[in-house]
Amino acid sequence: MAPKRKSTDAKAAEAGDHAIEEKAAAPKKAKAGSKLSVGDNVSSVSVTLLTNDEKEVTLSELTKDKGIVIFTYPRAATPGCTKQACGFRDNYSKITDKNFEVFGMSFDKPKSQTNWKIKQNLPYSLLTDADGVALKAFGAFKLPKNVIRSHFIIAKGGEVLEIRNQISPADSFNEAVKFVTTLN
Repeated sequence: MAPKRKSTDAKAAEAGDHAIEEKAAAPKKAKAGSKLSVGDNVSSVSVTLLTNDEKEVTLSELTKDKGIVIFTYPRAATPGCTKQACGFRDNYSKITDKNFEVFGMSFDKPKSQTNWKIKQNLPYSLLTDADGVALKAFGAFKLPKNVIRSHFIIAKGGEVLEIRNQISPADSFNEAVKFVTTLN
């Protein structure tokens, strides 16, 4: 039986804090078309998303001035998705106080997103990833055209800090808030 390889976290711990600081200082780029990992930069994902107001945005534009939390949901206005979205709504100031913005993302059309945003009084924008490019990059896409409930935390400048896929609605907002509020 082959010996088990140490995880990257164990190797980084053995190398000391200096190695961790270097990794944080130089985010890496993912190869085009591949899945993003923690430490990758979202600038490698070439996608134009639509806001619920039908404005075009890129992931690089969203992370230019502050960090972002993106949560993904299978379909707007369904019970689990509403619980997740309202959890982010109710914890919105805890996230924005740490210089992060919140976005929801799915395949839903901008009009459906806008109706749901108004009905639930959501203070953040909802994004449409019509072709699933960003969803695939974060590992939140499932064939034939389904969204895996997830959230992603991305630093100002585009470095991926956390990717959580297949998460419950409550765990999504609770864990995202906990992660963001523990950052310096």
